[in-house]
Amino acid sequence: RYPQLFDALARRLAHLPQPRILSFGCSRGEEVRALRARLPNARITGIDANPAAIRAARKADGHALSRYVQATAPLPGERYDAVMALAVLRHGDLEAFAPEDCSAVMPFARFAEAIAALDQAVEPGGWLAVFNAHFRLADTPSAAAYEADPFRMTDHAAPDVIWGADNRRIHGAPYGEVLFRKRPVP
Repeated sequence: RYPQLFDALARRLAHLPQPRILSFGCSRGEEVRALRARLPNARITGIDANPAAIRAARKADGHALSRYVQATAPLPGERYDAVMALAVLRHGDLEAFAPEDCSAVMPFARFAEAIAALDQAVEPGGWLAVFNAHFRLADTPSAAAYEADPFRMTDHAAPDVIWGADNRRIHGAPYGEVLFRKRPVP
């Protein structure tokens, strides 16, 4: 789905002999398999709330270093060198109706809580990829721990229907930041 992003992430993880990656909202595992093609030695965990999607992912991917778990958040205590949250922190009604206030559909606080949970799973010095969301990572309290990478995807348009921390729609501000590096602990 996102070849430029997956290639960029593979370059950033190339120094690790066996990177640990989480695909948050993995659906049927396409993202895990695409990452596997680029990082054959990676330990990749895909999580999704949908049990049928997890069953399908397991059936399609028997690789010994792939794992699929039915869950709505990273498992407690697990840490990753990269966490992917692509096209999951969004709501179809926000895209379809673009209300001025998103709080009745998907409030910003829900996004910020999800980012906080993902942040707990990212190793210091690791990577967090957030794309096709209806909110900006930069607006969350977790953002202070991250530095935006200059990488931009040219094969996918930046989301242009986004909302701020006040649940108000932000007009005319496409958001192109996708890849974020967690600052190492000093």
